[in-house]
Amino acid sequence: MTTISATQGSFPTDISEIRSRLRSWNQVKTMRWALGNGSESAENQPSSAILIAIDCEWHENEPRELTEIGIAMLDTRDIQGLEPGPNAENWLDKIWFYHLRIREHGHMLNTRFCPGHPDDFNWGTTKWVTKAEASRALHDLFTERVEPPKPELCPVVFLGHAVHGDSQKLAEHLQFDMGAIGSVVSTLDTQVIANECGYRGRGDTIGLGPLCSRFDISPKHLHNAGNDSGYTLITAVMMGLTSEQKELAKVDKPVDSLMTSLMAARKSYRPPSWGVESFCTRCDRVGHVQPQCRARVECSKCKAKSRRGYRSHSTHRCTRVERVYESMDEFNNIQW
Repeated sequence: MTTISATQGSFPTDISEIRSRLRSWNQVKTMRWALGNGSESAENQPSSAILIAIDCEWHENEPRELTEIGIAMLDTRDIQGLEPGPNAENWLDKIWFYHLRIREHGHMLNTRFCPGHPDDFNWGTTKWVTKAEASRALHDLFTERVEPPKPELCPVVFLGHAVHGDSQKLAEHLQFDMGAIGSVVSTLDTQVIANECGYRGRGDTIGLGPLCSRFDISPKHLHNAGNDSGYTLITAVMMGLTSEQKELAKVDKPVDSLMTSLMAARKSYRPPSWGVESFCTRCDRVGHVQPQCRARVECSKCKAKSRRGYRSHSTHRCTRVERVYESMDEFNNIQW
């Protein structure tokens, strides 16, 4: 049975037992436990929990293919013994941000209901990956070892904003079943955490943009999966602070200036090893991007119907579909 190397105390150290204990807690308490802010005594705090926030973007038209994956990760071993600091910057500085675009579907852009910003990742370098590479990357993140090369897995707290749709998309399109890996001890939703903290939107749930505003954060380029996952984890950390930490974190320095400095720092980091930095969705070659492409391609379907622009894309990249959604309500009522 998989266990983690935790300091001995009354809190369980076996992953399945941790999962069972956390199941009875509300999401704020679980978040604070993962950050080491729980009401449990010090010896019962996690020694190796990892917070992983994921956001997925998919095309607005049938067959609603997965186009982007955003990942933000905080290894809480990096913040043990570290005070959050002003605006929690000491903790936020330990977050890693990733943005993956799916090579098979990267040409599919949303323009009607939730216009996408796939080229505007603010927290690092976008990497183009195949679906198989994306699945392997996720597997790597969810199988972090407590003490490599020992086999014990770090317990993972999985986060999302309206999280069910994202986990379902990963299973459906990448055959990535995080439950089967066995490291996830709890799944948290920042909409639920916000509700428990008293942050309300216009209805029962709050959107990611308004949630960021509650912490004086002006989010940039939402509906980029990498940005969305980053803001999801950032707001989760903010909501996980204790009342005392929130008071100590208050400073005159604007939070947006902290966001700008964090973004600039992440842009200088070496990108992850997964995939490639440049990929052309017009000719399917690496090393350049679509606006730079001079390859001769054509779409046989568009050519047969005498459509303009049939030389702008290959047949397998054609996004002309018969089925489109007439309203945002119809789009939202899809059973994902």
